[in-house]
Amino acid sequence: MYSQSEENRYLAVLDEQLVESNPPEVRRTYEQLIAQGHSSQYARLLLGNLLAREIQTSLKTKQSWDMGTYVAAVQQLAEEEAKLGSSGAQQKQTRQQQIYSAINRLRQRRGRARN
Repeated sequence: MYSQSEENRYLAVLDEQLVESNPPEVRRTYEQLIAQGHSSQYARLLLGNLLAREIQTSLKTKQSWDMGTYVAAVQQLAEEEAKLGSSGAQQKQTRQQQIYSAINRLRQRRGRARN
């Protein structure tokens, strides 16, 4: 989906968010994912993927970065992963698509609220 250099940049930003706990929801969600039994690498990839998607959407739609949408998506990620548990890879991929759809709906609602 992303080149290796892009992925590294997104993960570097995520690592900074984790270290600084800014926003704090990122660190909490990371810790929740670990507590749910996910590896650190998997948790970072989930959160990094989400960060990348938010940044790419912001650039593509030429809208300013919306921290509220990002934080809501981060929080929803932990909830959705908890529901999914340790299911197979196909279920996780399907679930990730559902999460992205929910994020897009949230973004659309926030966009309408601004207008």
